[in-house]
Amino acid sequence: CPPSRSCVCSQDEDPAHHVAPLDLWGDPDEAFARLIGRLQERYELLLLDDVYAHFEVTSWLGLESDLELWLNREARVIEVRAASRIGSRDFGANRRRVEALREELRGR
Repeated sequence: CPPSRSCVCSQDEDPAHHVAPLDLWGDPDEAFARLIGRLQERYELLLLDDVYAHFEVTSWLGLESDLELWLNREARVIEVRAASRIGSRDFGANRRRVEALREELRGR
């Protein structure tokens, strides 16, 4: 993450930016595909391959953020990065977005 407070990432060691990766249950490929399918209903998919997805998220205020997901099959997690494209503060919106994804995966 850049120094701004509008980014969270599961691979960032800075506590201000760190968020836990998303745990997977069942087959990792199936769980990743299900999550991608759900996210495509809400966000614009910019890039997708078998282990990576990049979405553009537009808030109700018209502000854009990036949501990136990396499937780590061995660790059985999805690494995640969510960052606003402009501004240095997002008032926790990206962190809340990641935590909502976590709850969505738990509910399967």
